[in-house]
Amino acid sequence: MTSQTTINDVKTVLKKLDQFESKLTIKITRAALRNGANLTLKSIRREAPKQSGRLRRAVHVASNRKYNPRTNGKVGVSIKIRKGKSRNDPRGAYYGHMIIGGHIASGRRRGGTGKKTKPNAFVERGYNKTKQQAARLVIRNIEIAGQKIIRKF
Repeated sequence: MTSQTTINDVKTVLKKLDQFESKLTIKITRAALRNGANLTLKSIRREAPKQSGRLRRAVHVASNRKYNPRTNGKVGVSIKIRKGKSRNDPRGAYYGHMIIGGHIASGRRRGGTGKKTKPNAFVERGYNKTKQQAARLVIRNIEIAGQKIIRKF
């Protein structure tokens, strides 16, 4: 008993193969970028102010909507500070932008004296410390994934 397969439309088969290849490429690239971002994330968390630890926990890696493979064919991840659902949400830090950019305390109820708080660029410091290592890690992960794919075929 022999089985026989006929391919009627070669164009659709080639299109399906191309889609499979692009999805695989996107997955590999996103995973490699996440690994590099996680390395940078650890460095940023080390640099974050240590008062309550809330800001440290709020820093996280997220998929970037700006780089969406479905809309523009690009893949990306970003490191963000989670704002939280409310002021009392322990997972977020609603005040992250005030720490990074600095602020002026104002208002009578909260004892605002017009005191200026200097910016704390902990995100930049953490990024600058690990940007070379993260780039090498991303490249190495992509190479390893490519070698695994070649071995399978």
